[in-house]
Amino acid sequence: MPIYDKHYQESNHFGNPYPSLVMFFENYEPKGTVLDLGCGQGRDSIALAKLGYQVIGVDVSKVGVSQMLAISDREGLEIHGIVGDMYEYSIGDEVDIVLLDSMFHFYKRDKDKETTFLFRVMDELRFGGLLGIVVSKSKRIDKILSGVFNKSGFNWVSLFDEYIDYPDKLIKMRMIVSRKAIESTNSTNE
Repeated sequence: MPIYDKHYQESNHFGNPYPSLVMFFENYEPKGTVLDLGCGQGRDSIALAKLGYQVIGVDVSKVGVSQMLAISDREGLEIHGIVGDMYEYSIGDEVDIVLLDSMFHFYKRDKDKETTFLFRVMDELRFGGLLGIVVSKSKRIDKILSGVFNKSGFNWVSLFDEYIDYPDKLIKMRMIVSRKAIESTNSTNE
């Protein structure tokens, strides 16, 4: 049983979505398909579906995905929930936005796995697609993320990069939303 199945016995375990995240996507056009990897109980998926996005939520917790889908059904939202390992989920061309909220901590034991995964997400995301990442405020994490973006082989256009408040807690987070530019930084003109 995934550890989060136990945590998700409490409804809305991680609280409300970040107001900055909701505000950004409320004002972003065009609305499209969001892939919320590590969606948990669906706090971001539900908020984005209410804004008119089609959402695919993937999480290893059957309990969390079930709770998200129950709310989606009750409120008539367009959310497709998948119980699965986000590390194994392939990103298709139908995905316009990949959201990774609080999925990266880059602890020593996880750093290689998480950076390899992030490189794969960046590679599979279609050109013109958005990558949204929310992480804890940390100089160490900032340095790692900068390195990954710089070494990804793609140009990234920053649409949002600010420190934000975690709702109802005294924690600062960093929210990044970047568009994968049409041209690769590794391309050569021949």
